[in-house]
Amino acid sequence: MPAPAVTTVLQVAYEGSLLVTRGAILEERGYRVISVLGNKNAFKVGESVIGQIHVVLVGHCAPISVRREAIKYFKERHPALCVLALNSSENSGRLEEADFNSNSDDPEQLLNAVAVAVASICK
Repeated sequence: MPAPAVTTVLQVAYEGSLLVTRGAILEERGYRVISVLGNKNAFKVGESVIGQIHVVLVGHCAPISVRREAIKYFKERHPALCVLALNSSENSGRLEEADFNSNSDDPEQLLNAVAVAVASICK
């Protein structure tokens, strides 16, 4: 099921090739994707851009403490944003601070998790 054209995802990735791959998967389904590499760049995203974002997608290729820092940052400063944390088998712990968690290894599961996150903000 394609996403509405107005749905914008801010992707915070910690590995360049995954940033490109995930961005392409989401864009193919009709999402507008703003991708940044690492927390430092994510924290620089301006308020005018944040106002257009519906879901923040936090990648899995960083220590849990780094990922928690990103989730905390967005939840404290922008509580209306929905935060989806990706998890991998190497990094199996769910991040309860996030609104949603998903396995990062399966593109269809990623797309389904983003769709669920988007549906939760549209209520």
